[in-house]
Amino acid sequence: MFTPFFGAPEGRPSAYGRGTTPASMRVHRLKAISIALAGSALVSPVAYALDFAEARLIAEQQSPRISAQQLQVNVAESVQKAAGSLPDPKLSLGIENYPISGMDRWSMTRESMTMQRLALMQEVPNRAKRDAQVASAQARVDRERAALVLQRLQIRQELSLAWIAAQAVEQRDAYSTRWRTRFHADGGQCSSVMADSVPR
Repeated sequence: MFTPFFGAPEGRPSAYGRGTTPASMRVHRLKAISIALAGSALVSPVAYALDFAEARLIAEQQSPRISAQQLQVNVAESVQKAAGSLPDPKLSLGIENYPISGMDRWSMTRESMTMQRLALMQEVPNRAKRDAQVASAQARVDRERAALVLQRLQIRQELSLAWIAAQAVEQRDAYSTRWRTRFHADGGQCSSVMADSVPR
């Protein structure tokens, strides 16, 4: 039974028994996809039934899970670019032996021991440490990219399951419509209807 999948409470007539129209089945299809994608914002105000390729494209483009994982990939790639590089150089400014008392206080020139210092320093980590940083950053990029591929596969799997369920409901609706049409055309004669109900 596909009724619980579309959210119809138990005991209430399903779409099979209410004479669902083909137009309403397009709505059911979109509902099925949106439920399976768990909030991926797939439902769109289009006036036609999506085919599978279009639905998959929309699902991947609008899935919050894929967007979030893509951001993780971008961050990892940014970190990778800086991995293994030398730290930023440091500029140091200072004054030594600056007098703050006596007759020479607050003077930069009266005290011969007063010195001004300007230095530019560059730290150089050992090569092994930088190589380890590069390897770690690359491993993180590979891990995040693999997670992105996994997210895409999961979205496609969920979409496929929802699509199969929606197609099954559409086929059931089409069969129900044909069954009722034949029933009314034969004036309510069950024998001919039952004969036609055997799948060919």
